[in-house]
Amino acid sequence: MISTGSVAQSNILILKLYDSDKFVTEDLDTALLEAGYHSDYLSELPPARELDSLLTRYDQFWLVSDWQRHLDSSYLEVIQSYLEAGNGLYVLADNEPYDADAEYVSEHFTGATFNGNYMADKKASPAPGSDLLTDEAYLYEGFTVSSLSISESVKPQIIGSDGQVCVASFDNAQYRILLDGGFTRMYNKWTIFSARYFVEAANWLSR
Repeated sequence: MISTGSVAQSNILILKLYDSDKFVTEDLDTALLEAGYHSDYLSELPPARELDSLLTRYDQFWLVSDWQRHLDSSYLEVIQSYLEAGNGLYVLADNEPYDADAEYVSEHFTGATFNGNYMADKKASPAPGSDLLTDEAYLYEGFTVSSLSISESVKPQIIGSDGQVCVASFDNAQYRILLDGGFTRMYNKWTIFSARYFVEAANWLSR
């Protein structure tokens, strides 16, 4: 069920397959709203046809992965059509096994894969030429994270404290995808830099 906002006025749909009482995104929602982004949530995966219809009301789709895979090829077709219409996709994973659907979607569209179970809980750093983070920012990397095995088609954006890529981007001039290995950053140890990062992520996907 959609849990916040009005669908007709929103432009970011967040499908939260991961279920936890700790996953409280009030700070995230406020930051996005103040930047002009309305966010709605789905806590349950609808049938592919229903998701396809629902996504026509949004220009960004944020997918938060779970420990088991929920999506199949019919959802990949929905996402493909959504992307080809010029919309943005943000794929959020966490440590293994909470990367199931993220891995499935990321590998299909970009060739990059998620892996690892790093106990992070430190500062992330911008990759050289990052579009999302400056050297001055103190961005919390997440509690436990996965890293990305980079394909030639993706650009590293953020480096975790272990030296591995934890956020990367894909841009084929038709659509954009962000890949993120630390979704706990959405709600854990929130700071002004967290707000700036997620707003910049939304900005990047909107360009």
